[in-house]
Amino acid sequence: MKMLSVVKSMSVVTALAVAVSTSWSPTASAAAIAPVTQFEKNNLPVIPSVHEMSSEQRKLFDSLVEEEVKRNGQDNPEQFRKALTDLFDSRTSGLNFNQLALQAQGIESKDIRVNWGIGVNFAASAINVALGLIAGGGVGAIQAYIISVGKKEAARIFTATVTSKLIAWGAPKLAVFVGTAVTFAMDYLDIGAKIAEYLDSRDSKPNNGWIDF
Repeated sequence: MKMLSVVKSMSVVTALAVAVSTSWSPTASAAAIAPVTQFEKNNLPVIPSVHEMSSEQRKLFDSLVEEEVKRNGQDNPEQFRKALTDLFDSRTSGLNFNQLALQAQGIESKDIRVNWGIGVNFAASAINVALGLIAGGGVGAIQAYIISVGKKEAARIFTATVTSKLIAWGAPKLAVFVGTAVTFAMDYLDIGAKIAEYLDSRDSKPNNGWIDF
């Protein structure tokens, strides 16, 4: 299994994300996710933009995207594929997580009010791709990664990864719930889906299939 290389420095966004992730709900198990140390902050995996990926990383990324298109994007496969890829491309300008989620479902942002919501399935796929890049494969590889590094270590890494991506994607209001969401999702096969479902259960319109801002 090929896992994403660990780098020695983090972006400001990622560092901020790790700090935000420590503010998870006290209702979660106190032992579930230990605080991230400074050493760990400096040694967490960083996901590169698609245009900066090595050929091996891009091959993995494309396979993860295709897996998610088959899982959640069959209604609009081309749009779903493009939106999910754009989400991991730092060159994509003027689009945020919400706009790309709507694009993936064939909805024009002008047709609805701003910041309406993110479809749970698209959010789940985006999270699965991010975690798959860390683990080196799809949902099966993510489970193998949890076993190899241990549940607590995997939870810390997944929390920091998902939080940083949500902030980078323009969804900071969702980031504060990620620690609890990861704790909830760790015992399920499709972690991305369970994280997305948890976020939907904690937003302004719970359990409606959309993660509302």
